[in-house]
Amino acid sequence: MTSRVAAPADSRWRLAQLGLGLLLLQSLALVLHDRWDADYAFVAVALLGGGVYLLAVRVLAHSDRRAGVFTIIVVFAVIFRLLLVGGPTMHSSDAYRYVWDGRVQTAGINPYRYVPADSAVAHLRDDAVYPHINRADYAVTIYPPAAQMAFRLFHVLGDSLLGLKLGFLVLEGLAMWALARLLALLGRPPEQLLLYAWHPLPLWEIAGDGHVDAGMMILLVFALWASTTGRHLVTGALLAGSVLFKPITVAALPAFWRPWDWRAPLAFALAAVAAYLPYQDVGAGVVSFLVPYTGEEGLADGRGFFLLALLGRLLGSLPVCAYPAYLVAAALVLGGLALAAVRDPRRDLATITRQAHCLLFAFLLLLSPNYPWYFLVLVPFACLAPWPPSTVLTLTAVVLYTAPPIDGKPEAFLAQAALHAVVAVALAVELYRHLRRVDNAPESVRRRPSR
Repeated sequence: MTSRVAAPADSRWRLAQLGLGLLLLQSLALVLHDRWDADYAFVAVALLGGGVYLLAVRVLAHSDRRAGVFTIIVVFAVIFRLLLVGGPTMHSSDAYRYVWDGRVQTAGINPYRYVPADSAVAHLRDDAVYPHINRADYAVTIYPPAAQMAFRLFHVLGDSLLGLKLGFLVLEGLAMWALARLLALLGRPPEQLLLYAWHPLPLWEIAGDGHVDAGMMILLVFALWASTTGRHLVTGALLAGSVLFKPITVAALPAFWRPWDWRAPLAFALAAVAAYLPYQDVGAGVVSFLVPYTGEEGLADGRGFFLLALLGRLLGSLPVCAYPAYLVAAALVLGGLALAAVRDPRRDLATITRQAHCLLFAFLLLLSPNYPWYFLVLVPFACLAPWPPSTVLTLTAVVLYTAPPIDGKPEAFLAQAALHAVVAVALAVELYRHLRRVDNAPESVRRRPSR
C-alpha cells in the first residue's frame, strides 16, 4: 500500500526536480552564449538539456498516477518560455526582418516592394530594429503571404521584438491546447504534452529567436486537428496557411489527401490565392528573392545538400550529373512515401500523424538544412507519434549552431556530419529493434497477410 502511494508522489517530485534542472541549464546557456557564429559552450549546455529532457520523458512514462503532473508540466513550460521571451535573439537576426515587415505593412506599404535600405522607407527606420536586419541593402523580404499577415497582426502587440515573440507564443499556446486534444483522441494521457512543451528546440526557436517556422508548425497542428473532425475545407485552408508560412510543410500534404477528395485541395488552392491577393500589385516581386536565396544556401547547384558534399569529400570532384541525379533520387524517395500515404485506405488520426511525420523527416534529411529551426516542425509529431530517430534529430540539431554555413568555414560541414552520424546511428538502432520484434513475433503473426 505504501509503495503505491509513494510512487506517484515520487514521480511528481522527480519531474519537478528535472524541470528545475532544465531551468538552470537554460539559464546557464544564456549566460555562456556570447557568439552566434561558434557558440560551443551554448551547444554543450543545450545538448545536456536534451539529456535531462529525455530523463523527464522516462519518468513520465513510468508514472503510475498522473494527479498533479499536468500542472507541473504546464507551469514549467510557461516558466521556460518567460525566461527567454524578453531577451534578444541569440543565433539569428531573422526576427528583426519580421518586425520590419509588420511595420512596413502598417504604414500601408507592400513589404515585397522595397529593400529596407531603400530611401522610400527611410522614415520607418529606427535604432532598435533596422540596424539588425540582414540583407537590408539588397533583398526584399522572402517570407510568404501567410507569414506577412502574421507579422502585421503581431505589430498590434508592439512594434518590437517582444511583440513578435508574444504573438508566436500565443499561437503556440493554442497549438499546445490542440496537441492535448489530439493526445486524448489517440487514447493517450494529456500529460504526454511534456514531449512537446519541455522539448528544448521550441524554447530556443520560438520564445528565444521567434522564428517564422513556429507559424508553419502551429498551423500544421491545427490542420491535423481539423482533419480529425472531418472539416475538409478548414483542413485545406490551414494547410495552405502552413505552406505559406514556410513551404517545408508541402512535404506533409500527401498524408492529408485522399484520392477523389476535392474539398481539401480546392480549399487549399482558394486560400493560397486569397493570401497572395493583398500583395499582387508587385507581381513576381513576391518571390523575387527566392532564387538568390537558394543560391546562397547552395541549393541551386547542390553544394547545400550534405550527402552530395560528403560524396565530394570522399570521392573528389563529382560529375556534373551528380546534382540532377540527387534530385531525381530524392524525388523518387519522397514520391514513393507520398504514394504510399495517398493509397493507404486508413483514415484514422494515428495513421495521418505517422505518415506526415515520416514524410517531413525524410524531406528534411534529404534537404539537410543548415539551421536548427528548420527541424522545429518535427517536434509536435514526436509528441503525437514518438519515434526515436526523430527525437534524436530534433535534440541534436543544436550542433549546427557551432558553425553557421554563411561564414563559409569548413566547420559547417563537420557540424552537419556530426548531426547526420548521430541520426544514422539512431536509424540503425531503430531498424535493429524492428527486426528483433519481427523475429520474436509468433509465427501466426508473421504469416498474417497485410491488409
